[in-house]
Amino acid sequence: MEVRASGRGGIRASPRGGEVGKRQDDEGGKLAIIETIASRVGQDSPVTITLWLRGDASPSIQDRIDWVLEQLHHVTHRTPSTEFNVRVWGSYLRHPNELDEDDPEVQQRWSAYEAFEAWSAENGCSLEPAFRRRIEQSYFAKESCEMIRLPHITLAVRSEGNIIGVAPSVVDGTPITVPEVLTRLQAVPESGE
Repeated sequence: MEVRASGRGGIRASPRGGEVGKRQDDEGGKLAIIETIASRVGQDSPVTITLWLRGDASPSIQDRIDWVLEQLHHVTHRTPSTEFNVRVWGSYLRHPNELDEDDPEVQQRWSAYEAFEAWSAENGCSLEPAFRRRIEQSYFAKESCEMIRLPHITLAVRSEGNIIGVAPSVVDGTPITVPEVLTRLQAVPESGE
C-alpha cells in the first residue's frame, strides 16, 4: 500500500499493482475533458481558445498571465487551425438588468458565462469554487442582484462553435486548471506531423 496526502486535505491509500486507486478514479473525468480538448487542437476544424482576464489583476498575477500567453502563442504557432483571443472582464459579473439592455459588453460577458454554465451542466462539471456566486443587496434600488466573483484567468475552448472545455472548473471533485490544459496542449503534435 502506498499512502499519500492529497492536496485537498485527505490521506489516500492506494494499492500497488493491478487495482486502480481512488485518485486515478477521481481524475478520470478530468482527464477525459482535457483529452477532448487536446484531440480537437491540431485537427483541420478550427479551434478558438478565449482567454478571459480580470481587468484588476494585481502585479503578482502578471507572471502567470505572461506564462499563459506564452503557452497560447506556442500552441497556435504549432497548430495553425487553432487561434486565441483575449477578453477582459471585471472582478464580478452581475446578472444584466433592464439598464444593461443597450450595453453589448455586459450582455456578451453574461452570455459567455451562461455558455460556461451550460457546458458545465452538460459535462457533469462545476464552475465553483473558481466562479463564486453571491447575492448582493442594492443600496439604491433596494433589490437584490446575483453577483459572480470571476477567476483571474479563465480559458474557454470552442470547436465548431461549441464549448468543449472551460478551465478552471471541477469534475468529480477534481479541479481542471488552466496550467493543466495548456501543458497538455503543448504535447499535441504540430499540424502536418
